[in-house]
Amino acid sequence: MADVYNEQNYQAMMQALYAFASNVYSVQSELQTLAGVCAGALVSGDQAVEEINKKITACTVKYAEIAERAGKLAEELQAEIDHHRKEDAIWAEDD
Repeated sequence: MADVYNEQNYQAMMQALYAFASNVYSVQSELQTLAGVCAGALVSGDQAVEEINKKITACTVKYAEIAERAGKLAEELQAEIDHHRKEDAIWAEDD
């Protein structure tokens, strides 16, 4: 089976992954900020505040992990592009 490689598709996917990661980080930050605002509006020492903060923190940690994974996938795609470019250069030398 032939190995099909299209650098433009790889570049487009990398851009999409980086945009996704950026958006997720932004939403995560906003979520954490809004949770802080909500907690500030509630009575100090309210047990619900602690529970809300725990859940929000757990949620934002997961968002951060997802965004980090998207960035790593983009880096892996870049490594594949670099590999293909090296292979192309070697094949070009043989001509």
